[in-house]
Amino acid sequence: MTSPLSTTVVCFSSAWWKLSFVVSLSVAAMLFVKDLVSADEQYMLIVVGLLSYAAVIIPLLRKMTFEPFDPIVLVAISVFIGCGLRSVLLTFADEGNDKVAALTDGIPLDKLAESSAMVPIALVMLSLGYLASANKRIRIDRLPGVGSNRWNRLNLLIVTTALAVISGISVGFLVRELQINFGSLAGFSAKRALQVESGAGGGYASMGYLRWGADLAKVGLVLLVVDRLSINRGEVSRPPVERFLHLVLMVFLLALSILWPLVSSSRTGVLEVLLALSVIFTYLGFKGGKHGVKRKFVSYAVVSVVLALFILVSMGIWRQYTSDEKRIDIAPKTVLVNNTVGSGNFLPLERTALIIHRMGEANHHFFGTSYLNVVFSPIPRSMWEGKPEMSVARFVRRDLYGRKTFTNGYPAGLLGEAFINFHFAGMIIIPFIAGLGLRLFFNTFSVHMRQKSRGPIVLYSLALWPIGIQLVELDFALVFVNAMVLIVPAVVALAFIGRPRGRRQVAFSRDGAY
Repeated sequence: MTSPLSTTVVCFSSAWWKLSFVVSLSVAAMLFVKDLVSADEQYMLIVVGLLSYAAVIIPLLRKMTFEPFDPIVLVAISVFIGCGLRSVLLTFADEGNDKVAALTDGIPLDKLAESSAMVPIALVMLSLGYLASANKRIRIDRLPGVGSNRWNRLNLLIVTTALAVISGISVGFLVRELQINFGSLAGFSAKRALQVESGAGGGYASMGYLRWGADLAKVGLVLLVVDRLSINRGEVSRPPVERFLHLVLMVFLLALSILWPLVSSSRTGVLEVLLALSVIFTYLGFKGGKHGVKRKFVSYAVVSVVLALFILVSMGIWRQYTSDEKRIDIAPKTVLVNNTVGSGNFLPLERTALIIHRMGEANHHFFGTSYLNVVFSPIPRSMWEGKPEMSVARFVRRDLYGRKTFTNGYPAGLLGEAFINFHFAGMIIIPFIAGLGLRLFFNTFSVHMRQKSRGPIVLYSLALWPIGIQLVELDFALVFVNAMVLIVPAVVALAFIGRPRGRRQVAFSRDGAY
């Protein structure tokens, strides 16, 4: 499973994390003293945001270097934007900024700061959990096909073609059932769900199985890209017809992978594809020595970040300007900030504070039911209209924000959901468990990815978005489902594509495997 370049891993110095840690604590201390002396709490929310960021990067301070796709790095970026930068936005935003008013829901900043004081402590627990499982991992190489670097070419073509057909049919049904109007920007970009009639009442269905079918294009795309980048120079060149078929499939699967997110106006869906490809290119696509690989990664990262920002901003503006009810007339700079820092994505400091503030008044908690409801996820809502909610998002929007909701809600995030279930005890225990899981996830795959093993890279690139990004941003049930709908078909595909090593190794070169 190794290659001559297996020791070339993209790593960077942790000095910048250490510097940002010191700067965050220093600025937080100065702002705290200033508010204390002036008997004002003007900057206290920023203090909490900076302490939250400092708390979550503690694991990155213990090593001299870090890998860019270590999940704790992605969590740190989420906390930096959702807690650090957003606290600055909320503190200094204009009074007429409707986006800020929607985020805070009329709660004064000093109340938000007071309610969010537990967030840095919860993130310290996440860091401690991450450090506690330093040497533990799961033997995924024992899964059928995952531990093999020998893929059958014909089986790969069959699997990726089947995934392309299923995904294409699913997208077609989604477009038809949801009656998407491609002639209207407003109709094209709206969020959607299918209405389900039952007797005198009605409900809604998220069309989960069709959405799952549409997402299978990502699995096929990842398989083909990993296969293409894993070819060594010494291997026999493939027939032109095979290369052409792979290229056509790759382009078609890439188009399908971004079509449904565009149709449903899901910015994160497009970014998920971009992140998966970034992981694959980082571990397989950059050849050469240590410094050459690092330069290539930096160049690729700059392009990826610019593209990600363009997607975040342009699709957010598109959704606002194409809605008849949300015509806006504000400065471009404000639109840019509102659709990045103020988007509501990333770890939501203000939403966590609001949940703590209003759940404290209600004194009603779920006691783990939101985590257990994940067992009902395989059952379509169209078959069971009364199926329990898969997340607490609608509860947060309807009961805590007091806003009408039909098909969606406001995700509580890791910390908010922990409080909704178990009060402050949950904000100690749940983040610690999440930290354990993050480190176990990285340890399990990193040893194989450094050896450029195909199967682990496929699985890691597909799972990193829900586990590294969505874990702190969304509710547990959604994170679990989002990971499984990609991981399960990928494992099945690898079992069909992969061939074990052994006595038949010579035969593989004769029957189309390599």
